[in-house]
Amino acid sequence: ISGDFIHIHLAPSRQFGINRLRKIAREGLEELAKIFRENKEIKIVEGISWIVADHPKIMEGLGFLVEGEIDERMRQEYFADDERKISKATMTREDFLNRYLRD
Repeated sequence: ISGDFIHIHLAPSRQFGINRLRKIAREGLEELAKIFRENKEIKIVEGISWIVADHPKIMEGLGFLVEGEIDERMRQEYFADDERKISKATMTREDFLNRYLRD
């Protein structure tokens, strides 16, 4: 959590296999929704990774808006040693809670 957003991390699918990764990701997002509900200051959830760049349809299927490649400042600050394309995906608080909060 940083300010009004929370950043997520997805492990590469080769570590789990794509079907297991989807299940783990969905379960993790449902748990994250509980944190969202309790922290009203969080307005955005975001993921920034080569995974977003290589698999935008997976992120869209999870309900994220893929915004495209990160800017040069962010690349230099966080991904300077990574030659791959890095993209960002986001979802608003309202959309995230509607999609993942299970009560």
